[in-house]
Amino acid sequence: MFRLAFVLIGTLTLSAQARIRFVAPLMPPRDKASMVTPVPRIQTTQKKTRLERSGLAFEAGVLGIRSQSAGDLAGLQLLYGLRASGILPLGNRFFIKPSLGYFFKPESEGSVSIFQNVIEGGIGAHYSLLLRSGWMWHIGISQRLDYLFTRISVQDSAANTPASFRYRVGPSTGARIKLNASTDFTLDLEGGVTPFENLRTQTSITSGLVFFLD
Repeated sequence: MFRLAFVLIGTLTLSAQARIRFVAPLMPPRDKASMVTPVPRIQTTQKKTRLERSGLAFEAGVLGIRSQSAGDLAGLQLLYGLRASGILPLGNRFFIKPSLGYFFKPESEGSVSIFQNVIEGGIGAHYSLLLRSGWMWHIGISQRLDYLFTRISVQDSAANTPASFRYRVGPSTGARIKLNASTDFTLDLEGGVTPFENLRTQTSITSGLVFFLD
């Protein structure tokens, strides 16, 4: 009887040991923080307004110079040419516009040909009065220094007249219309006087495209 009891106890002991061997070890508890899926950061970049963006403008137009002789229109001699400008923002609604331009006028009478040339460089300071999503209107003041010379040709001979410089300053205004995300159409009108040359008046009207750089 006792021998049978010892056999049963031994069998139960071996069976329990076998079960303990095949039980998978418990996994250590996970940290709650590691179970949280990280949320990726979304970097948002603030979009610049059109007045906060720098650009380049290329325009064609007319320069009118008041002359004592008979003019082309309302007493003005009209010169045609091109102007390239930079647009540099200075903060809220302010920007400056340095530029370089070339205007010319060919004339001929008989065997005499006259070719007037004006190379101008200057800078304007502007303020936007109206700013909308698709257009803007600005006013300002522009000052320019002109380099003038005339080439005269008579039959087979030609010569340049002595070159001269002329400073002019005056009000300006203009508008820009949005064409797409990186381009505007621009129209600019200037009036000026030459304070050191008997207050001779000059006007110009140019139009073209503005290409944003940022």
